[in-house]
Amino acid sequence: MSSSQPSSDAQVRALISLLDDRSADVVARCRDRLMELGDAAVPMLREAAEGGGSLRTVLLQVLRQIEAKPAETELCALCADKSAEIDLEVGAILLARCHDPRADVASIRSGLDALAERLRPRVPEATTPGALAALLCAFFAEEEGFRGNDEDYYDPDNSFLHRVLARRTGIPISLSAVYLLVGRRLGLSLFPIAMPSHFLLQCGPEGQLFVDAFGHGRTLTRSDCVRFLVQLGVGADMNFLAPVGDRVMLTRMAANLVTISARREDPFESARWRRLFEALRGI
Repeated sequence: MSSSQPSSDAQVRALISLLDDRSADVVARCRDRLMELGDAAVPMLREAAEGGGSLRTVLLQVLRQIEAKPAETELCALCADKSAEIDLEVGAILLARCHDPRADVASIRSGLDALAERLRPRVPEATTPGALAALLCAFFAEEEGFRGNDEDYYDPDNSFLHRVLARRTGIPISLSAVYLLVGRRLGLSLFPIAMPSHFLLQCGPEGQLFVDAFGHGRTLTRSDCVRFLVQLGVGADMNFLAPVGDRVMLTRMAANLVTISARREDPFESARWRRLFEALRGI
């Protein structure tokens, strides 16, 4: 063993011991330093976490953040060109891996592929926006069981693609992402609509019919959407009914994660998601 190894181990031990310090600033600096040490700190962090105790939750969180660093780096690299679009599927998978480094990319893609193959035989029936909306509702909501999680809306699992596919529950934007990514495999005419406090999919290019994935795949008219905007207090602003790009959608996903971690009073996760949110926004 090199002479530098004991001092390195001692440093990691000291940092771990200070994670329950009374000073939030000390804890924050220790976490930051462990993150900087990265893989070198992982064995001792894992050993300490396996030992249980009051620090186990914090230690597991630091471990997850270290393991997620490659996904964060990859996502930030995609964001480097502020004017460039970012593919929704690529970005959503990276966001999932930022939360859960063990999220399996192949499994996510195969899950979307399987949904598309089950839906494919009925695509020829969707010859009008109304028929497309009805098809999406029947397939995703009624047959496959995708639904909005209004019992525990702020559960982080509602936001990540691999967990939404596994549990069949999510929030408006994550459920819309599933519909959209499956639809793109089949060439369906679907467009993301970033409403305030909600997210919809426009069926067809005319912009007269919309699908509410969170609302059990129900169909909404343009008048329904305008009524919602007025009730929300933003007025009948038609800009809210204009389709958005993938980068806007991913930015909103990250913004939701900032809100969720803040509601859970987790400043470290909140700061991490805010960095990714700002990278996606091009700040």
